[in-house]
Amino acid sequence: MILFGSSSPILVDINLFTQVGLVVLLLFGIYKKKPFRYHGKVMAVSTVVNLVTIASIMVPSLVINFNAFLTLPTPPGPAIILIHSFVGIIAIAFGVLFTVRFIMALRNSEPLLCGKRRLMWATAILWLYSFGGGVAFYIFYHL
Repeated sequence: MILFGSSSPILVDINLFTQVGLVVLLLFGIYKKKPFRYHGKVMAVSTVVNLVTIASIMVPSLVINFNAFLTLPTPPGPAIILIHSFVGIIAIAFGVLFTVRFIMALRNSEPLLCGKRRLMWATAILWLYSFGGGVAFYIFYHL
């Protein structure tokens, strides 16, 4: 089945739709900074869903196609993959850190101050940058 007229597997298209939905959720979470509980829940759900897609779709795809990555003759392909992966790893690591802090604060009835504002903004920017790299990856390899 082809969603965008591309040669990509359906799972790749589903992942793209999921990532677009996560970016919308991320932007909504940024917009709704208060109350902190609501903001934290939106961001935690975004992080968990993103972890699931990374573990179930992105990492297996990278492992299965790793030889193709090494033999790419065209310059932008490997750079897109490397930058997307590196920035994405940093963004998801901070997302997990903030999510764990949020859950621990909820459990212990502590204030919901789970990170510094600038670091959270940097994480959101990295997440959006990684999303852009994922879209570039999709366009480069599947359209």
